[in-house]
Amino acid sequence: MKRLILLISIISFITQGCSKADINVQIPEGPRNIVVEGYVTPGYPAELTLSESNILNDDLVLLAIWNAQVKINTDTGTMIAQNILYNKNDRHIVVNYNCRDTVRQGSHSFFNLNITTKDGRSVQASTKIVSAVQIENVEMNDDNIVVHHNLLTDTSKYFKLSFANYKNGKPALTKNLLYDQSNSNSTSCVMPLSKYKNDADSIVVTLFHIQKEYYDYLNSVENASSAFLDPLLNPETIKSNINGGIGIFTYYTLDKFSISL
Repeated sequence: MKRLILLISIISFITQGCSKADINVQIPEGPRNIVVEGYVTPGYPAELTLSESNILNDDLVLLAIWNAQVKINTDTGTMIAQNILYNKNDRHIVVNYNCRDTVRQGSHSFFNLNITTKDGRSVQASTKIVSAVQIENVEMNDDNIVVHHNLLTDTSKYFKLSFANYKNGKPALTKNLLYDQSNSNSTSCVMPLSKYKNDADSIVVTLFHIQKEYYDYLNSVENASSAFLDPLLNPETIKSNINGGIGIFTYYTLDKFSISL
């Protein structure tokens, strides 16, 4: 599996004042795929990373796609995404499109993504909503942290639990685990804790209620990373719900709980 490098192509911003004699950048042509990471969650604007892959020597380089038409159609209207550029630390991505309007809980029942690039390529994806998740209680001992949630029965019982410890107000460590409770009446997620507490002075737990497509995508990304590090493992295909490209477009809800140590 080839090494993955995220290369945000802001060359145009840097070289606007340069003449052709000053700089001549040539990137070898190779197989190109449109790569999408799009997230919709209540309380936040819809955010999207749009790029394309290009084989460069032995590396897989992702080049940002600019000036595309990005629309998210819902049962109540259409949201238009604008070009922007900022880092999203909690997802380890760089966002280059977002919608200005904040998504409200219960205001939509579906989201359809339509993208047309400047050179006429198009991709589509869709996602439904999931129920709002609420952390009802958190128990902690020397070995585990147990997060109790409100979703006894639901059509989609897939979760991501994120644990972050803080020292002097700054995050020192983050750990994520996935849970498939689709065939269970469980209302708790257990995370081993002992080796992650260190000398933190507080802990923030975030529980995400996610779609099965996102659960499969995250699992496949984790497996692909493991296969890259271990040559004895079989390469993993990244699961995708993007038509005309690869990646993920998904809706999730979340709730947070803070603990002082």
